[in-house]
Amino acid sequence: MNIIGVFSRSIRNLRQAQGRAASISLATAADLSITPYELHEAAAQPADVPGRMQAMARIFRVPEQFARLPRPQVQDMARQCAACPSRSRCSKALARAATAAPQDCSFCPNAVSYQNLAAD
Repeated sequence: MNIIGVFSRSIRNLRQAQGRAASISLATAADLSITPYELHEAAAQPADVPGRMQAMARIFRVPEQFARLPRPQVQDMARQCAACPSRSRCSKALARAATAAPQDCSFCPNAVSYQNLAAD
């Protein structure tokens, strides 16, 4: 995809995210025990971030540990994932997740976090 297409997709995703965030009231954010900023941030991230993080946890063989992480740590990891400069490499690794090993995913900005989970 060329740079114009990437930019266009980014703008479209941002507008969709803003629409989703605007449709959720402050009371809903409070019910979820998150701040409006956290709500906006979650709505603005690419929709595939949670799935990518769960798949990467499986590659690092820590899906259960990942599922038990406190919300602030997951949010920090999600920010890293959403801003990842290696999405193409990630997609390729996740496409072969059944045979991928943790060392194949050293590019992941959360690799150290997953490794720390494995060490615990």
